[in-house]
Amino acid sequence: MEKYNQIIDKEKQRQAKEYQKKKIIFKITGTALFLAYFLILIFSKLSFAIKGKILYFTDIQWQVIALYIFFTLTLYDLLSLPLEIYTSYTFEHKYHFCTQTLRDWFEDWLKSYILSLLLAIPVIEGIYWAIRTFSQNWYLVVSVFTVLLAVLLSHLSPILLTPLFFKLKKIEGDNELAQRLIKLCNKVNTKVKGVYEINFSSKTTKANAYLSGLGNTRRIVIADNLLKNFTLDEAEVVFAHELGHHVHKDVLKG
Repeated sequence: MEKYNQIIDKEKQRQAKEYQKKKIIFKITGTALFLAYFLILIFSKLSFAIKGKILYFTDIQWQVIALYIFFTLTLYDLLSLPLEIYTSYTFEHKYHFCTQTLRDWFEDWLKSYILSLLLAIPVIEGIYWAIRTFSQNWYLVVSVFTVLLAVLLSHLSPILLTPLFFKLKKIEGDNELAQRLIKLCNKVNTKVKGVYEINFSSKTTKANAYLSGLGNTRRIVIADNLLKNFTLDEAEVVFAHELGHHVHKDVLKG
């Protein structure tokens, strides 16, 4: 790590830390907004009002649950939209990171909104089904289902989800950087199915390299910005950092 710290420009490190502090503040603000919405939903009459409106149209349980999720999630997304616009569009443009137009940004936001509905509705329907069917041990069923779902999403993410937002192009095996990154993976017994370039530049000036996928879909993903604007050593450092998170299972540790 000492070798890598010498490679990365000190000024870039300082700017990155300053930027990251502000992003943490935004994250805390977003979390506070979510908690406030959740508490209002529980302790006020809002939740009952939403359910009451739904019951005018249907009293079929699975439909009531689906519509309730739709309305509550949509309401939250609309309430948090101004903060989202500022933190991920206006603020990013201020620091010269975002390369999207507002229209492009809204298209991505809409995709994320639709995906969240497509995921949340069946998951919560499944939880209610487990509670009805396994009244004593429903939490065990839900726990197993949650683990299986997480594994499935990790497996499918690079081939189904990422392509909804980015374009991916496989990098040939004789590429020097690709060889160096694969060699790093081999040193820590991490098998990958190739190296892919992702068009980060369509949305941001940021650069990154990371592992994506699980099992036979696990691959190294390199931002086109990293390939264009950084040296091989710098690109290797960026990936080594991300690989370290994977090796130490930092995501699972939270």
